[in-house]
Amino acid sequence: MITYIRHLQLELTFIFKNWLFLIAPLLYLVSIYIWFTFQGPYQAAQPILQRTNEFLAVGHTVSLGVMFLASVLSIRREKQTVMLDWTNSLPTSYRGIILAKFSAINLYSLIYTIIFLVSFIVMGMVQDEQLDFLVDHGSVLALQSQVSYLVSIALGMFLAAMIPNRIVYIITFCAWMFGTFFMEGFIIQRYHLYYLKTFHLSQFFLAQYLSEGWAFDMAQKEALRSRVFVVFFGLLLLSLTVWRAGTNRLSSKKRSAAFSVFIILGVTIASAAPYTSLWIEKVKKSEKLFHYAVNQENLEESNIDFTSFLKTENYSLDVKRVGDSAIRVDSEIIIDSLKENHLTFTLYPTFEIEAIKWNGKELDYQRENSNVTLENLEISPSNTLSVTYQGTMNEWGYSYSDEKNFAFLQDDNMFLPSYIAWYPIIGEIPVYEKYVNGSAENLFTNYYHRSAELSQNIPKTNFSVTLVGFEQPIFGTFEESSRQPDGSIRITSNTTPGLTLFSQAGLVEKELSFGTSMISMEKHMEQIEGELAELEGVLPYLNSWLTISNSYKEKFVYLPSLEYTGSENYYINIIDDTFFVDERSRQYVLSYGPDYDSDYLFLDVKAQFITDLLFDFYPQSPYAISNDFTIYHGMIQAYLFVAFKEHYQYNWEDFRSFNGTNYWNLASLGYLEYEEGNNTLKKLNNRLSQEELAPEEEIVYLVAKEWENGNKEEVKQFLREVYEDMQASPTPGYKYYDWKIKWKKIFMNE
Repeated sequence: MITYIRHLQLELTFIFKNWLFLIAPLLYLVSIYIWFTFQGPYQAAQPILQRTNEFLAVGHTVSLGVMFLASVLSIRREKQTVMLDWTNSLPTSYRGIILAKFSAINLYSLIYTIIFLVSFIVMGMVQDEQLDFLVDHGSVLALQSQVSYLVSIALGMFLAAMIPNRIVYIITFCAWMFGTFFMEGFIIQRYHLYYLKTFHLSQFFLAQYLSEGWAFDMAQKEALRSRVFVVFFGLLLLSLTVWRAGTNRLSSKKRSAAFSVFIILGVTIASAAPYTSLWIEKVKKSEKLFHYAVNQENLEESNIDFTSFLKTENYSLDVKRVGDSAIRVDSEIIIDSLKENHLTFTLYPTFEIEAIKWNGKELDYQRENSNVTLENLEISPSNTLSVTYQGTMNEWGYSYSDEKNFAFLQDDNMFLPSYIAWYPIIGEIPVYEKYVNGSAENLFTNYYHRSAELSQNIPKTNFSVTLVGFEQPIFGTFEESSRQPDGSIRITSNTTPGLTLFSQAGLVEKELSFGTSMISMEKHMEQIEGELAELEGVLPYLNSWLTISNSYKEKFVYLPSLEYTGSENYYINIIDDTFFVDERSRQYVLSYGPDYDSDYLFLDVKAQFITDLLFDFYPQSPYAISNDFTIYHGMIQAYLFVAFKEHYQYNWEDFRSFNGTNYWNLASLGYLEYEEGNNTLKKLNNRLSQEELAPEEEIVYLVAKEWENGNKEEVKQFLREVYEDMQASPTPGYKYYDWKIKWKKIFMNE
């Protein structure tokens, strides 16, 4: 043991006598300071975890090169330096020498890890992050950093032991590049071989580490299994290095070294089993989802049978958690009288159906992917459909080189969106869509490209849900919930198009003064409440010249890692009359810098709240394409124009703050001052005289023109009459032609 320590001291002396290895940690510290201090607005707006990960993707990868160099030099030092020939006469085994070298370089690498961890905590506290958050996440990143150093050092020593000449430097450089940048960009992402991540020398390229919440938490199970395998793989490389070094010296322990290699090889293979089984399960599930998915090019709204969506009076769901990631559901659905003696409902395609009953009688069914068809039904004025089913929820897939998890249940993390049909939806819709781009397939849920027409045809209903086995607080798109004395959770929701449930550590829910509630991490609550407080006086204002029967019923949900579920990270996601926003979307706002006076994220949210007060038929996807709803979008912006002009006292240039929102025609009004001339009315007339003006543009510009012309009461009277006509017509029954006739009649006397 004493000789091992002496040799360890000798190796550390060699390391710190090299000026490169002496100043490299200082350069690493300086690079951290520069990265976190001197950055553009976009990087400065990033959450601490995302910015840290992006630094590690570069900085940590570069530091691996230093470890490779140190490991190669440690082996070649004895071969090439005559002054060290005397060490061969020492009573130190080659095993002890290699272990001393390996330990010395790992101790040296620990300096980098400590520098990173301390810097991460300090920088996070400067940004007002909680200390427990910084310690928890920083320790995970530090552990990953050290594991990456360990296997890189072992690989460098192995290459140096196997390759005796100086070409080892070039080969080691290639191994460094291949194991990081090349593997990431040209193998894993291009060919979607995500299970090869464990062989990636620096794991900080992975999207799971980009934000807190689901993405980070859900990655830890896989990361733990990966680290176990990587550590044993590093030890395997080290044992091969010991065996190869022993062939250069006279020794009686060559057989024991070879035996050790075989033992560690067996342990390494065994350590890969948990990681392999995890990915086999993931890939099999993903292949099923791609198989069930409908080609996006072949998916047309006209091909969806909207008559299959039947009105339901009530859903009663008894959901029991089985193990960690599975649920068993007893569902009972009250359905109004049928016009025909058959129906089709949609259920998540991987769920196993145990039994289906119609009015208490068990019956056979036909199932094709997510669609279940029942024939020869006995029809009553009120019918009961009972479906018992079970299945796991860990739906891994990928879209455009990013890993997704569309629905999941693991530990305290849960996301069960209504659009995946985790409960029976009476009607026939595809759960997944796939888009083929060249040779690559990308998977989406039906929500991502869902049109307003599809959203409008899903009937609203009531939900009564009992959750058993869920210890964590449950949030969702429901109205009320309470934990019962037996530990179960009782949920009720009335007149909603669907039910989405989710949970995440650190979430809180708070009622707002104007009648709705918000769900977010505690640290964002004060800011969100202040932003949304401006909505408090809008409803009385609108009711002063319109008759509005609606009230604020939507929740506002502000989550980290929402993009991880396949949701949009720029626009608002409207799910079951609830507004879901990814925290990263605010990064786009703040990236304009401190001189940019618009926070268009919350402006977009406020405009969406007002829109929903007025109408119930907005597109639930920013990518929805429908001519009728394009016209409605113009009409909606006309009402928003009046509200922001009169209630919020917007000047023309203030409308520039809509730049980046879903209301681009309003944003264009903010740039009138840049057009030629000083007369705003003339500028609006010039815009209206343009050829091929889109109908929604014309609607907004005509209303703005008359408002600027002083006809404010006439504009409000016109919009009131249009609003009454729209409320009386089926959605989307009101056409641009109807709007234009009424406009000409009131403002042009035609």
